[in-house]
Amino acid sequence: MVRATRPLPDVLLAITCLCVTAQSRAIGYQPTLPFTYIFDTGTPAAETLSETALAERSGWTQLAEEQLAYTFRGDAVLANDKLTVVVRAKGAGAEIYTQTKEGIRRRAALAALPQAASTVSSVTSLRVLENNPGAVMLACTVGASDGQAPCAAAFRLAAGQGIVEVHPQQGADRFFVECRPAWVVVPDFFADDMVFGRTSAASARMGLPAENFLLNLLPGGDAMIMCVWASASRSCLISEGRAGDREIRGCEVEAREGKPLSVAFFEGSGLWHEWAPSAGNVGGNLPPGWTPPFEAKWRTDLVSAGGYARSFLWEGDGLPSQDELGPKEPQALAAVVYPLDRDRKTPLTAFCPTDVIRQTLGVGPCQYILQTECLATDTNPTPDQVMTWVERQFERNRQQEEAEAIRQMLDEMTTHVEHAEERITHYGGFALRAREILRAAASGDGDSTAFAGLDESVRRLEQALQHTGGSENRPARAGELADAVAALIGKAGAADECRRLGDQLRQIGAEQDATLSRCRMIVRWLREQAAVDVSPSEAVASQLREHCDGFLSGQ
Repeated sequence: MVRATRPLPDVLLAITCLCVTAQSRAIGYQPTLPFTYIFDTGTPAAETLSETALAERSGWTQLAEEQLAYTFRGDAVLANDKLTVVVRAKGAGAEIYTQTKEGIRRRAALAALPQAASTVSSVTSLRVLENNPGAVMLACTVGASDGQAPCAAAFRLAAGQGIVEVHPQQGADRFFVECRPAWVVVPDFFADDMVFGRTSAASARMGLPAENFLLNLLPGGDAMIMCVWASASRSCLISEGRAGDREIRGCEVEAREGKPLSVAFFEGSGLWHEWAPSAGNVGGNLPPGWTPPFEAKWRTDLVSAGGYARSFLWEGDGLPSQDELGPKEPQALAAVVYPLDRDRKTPLTAFCPTDVIRQTLGVGPCQYILQTECLATDTNPTPDQVMTWVERQFERNRQQEEAEAIRQMLDEMTTHVEHAEERITHYGGFALRAREILRAAASGDGDSTAFAGLDESVRRLEQALQHTGGSENRPARAGELADAVAALIGKAGAADECRRLGDQLRQIGAEQDATLSRCRMIVRWLREQAAVDVSPSEAVASQLREHCDGFLSGQ
């Protein structure tokens, strides 16, 4: 079973802290209690602290509650029952350890970095910003080894959470999360993920098509690290080694003033899994020896070259064969499965990536796609949300009392479907212009293979727009279904028919969500491809970058 990293409800946590604060401080640090602590190790360590040293805490001093004015003699340590964050005086950031069934494990290093041309040396100052049972926060200034100005960041850890917040301060240009992942996943809630591994990294710094989050799957299958940021910041995959077999060191995320990076840690045996698909049956049943450790919505990615993947919810009955995927889909290089979201059977002790999205960004998957596509409103009248409410009125036999509200919400829903369809049409216009740029470049250069990667992305975008649930006019169909629902008002025993019509409306919304998600991911990836010197023409790459940036920003 995965370790419980799900935070306590805010009210419950506040009451708990008020009731036992005095007791917890009086008896000192207890690693199983959901409180936060700050320690001074007493002696600066030249190397990364061992798990044994962290468990024994020999010579450490625990800071008193609300003690902010303090001069550290050794290294600073933040701790709760899930994580230990070590900021070494001779280090360059924070080193993160998680609590597992087997003991303390080092999982990652977090650092804020100055301008790309600069490198960092060691910590020059530490300052306590917050120190109580509910949260601790430490500001860290790091010197630049090349004579540039130093940069600073603050690390915050809250009670009962497996999340570290990294706040940029003076001089911080980007965050670096070093965790040596086996795979880096850019999740998509409604369509296909993009997944990058050793063979995906074409250069030491490769842009990722992530807007607000990415997921690192650590070797061994027992840990994942998710990075979430509120602003639409750029991110990069950092690797080392020879082309075609580069080890991924971690990820970089552009820092924005006032916008923290949240780094969430997941622990549990068999938390994610990978296997090699066989020819003709790219998925099949999962190999023996692994079963999902808990009930959830498990996402399976069939990874192909270039980071592309076909994504499915795995339900224990196998995956599509190569024939079912279609002749144009290449043989998958690997299959990867991980828990994307919870379902009704997911235990409260389990923690999924979508939980982190809701907690850090304050929105669920549906609201997220609406916001990114500039379709969000105060009510967000999606087919699913509207029909869930309407069906409840019919089930309670309140449809006549709520007749006016039902008709109004149905009207808002059909308008929403129209706006979503307009956005899909705009993606079609984007694809046409991108194709024109590439055709002109290929014609002028005489070598169409020079633009193969960019061409493949545009082809996939065109393909996504061609397969959007059929040629039916979705807004018109949604209007017809909404009228049919409104006509049920006043009819006895209409709840079943209302649900049947609601399922059809939800299908329209699901088709639009999938198309919007798939198209946006491809456009983001096209922008990152154009940002790398993948073609002999910088002018072509510049045109594509401007085209992508303008579209994604809503211009």
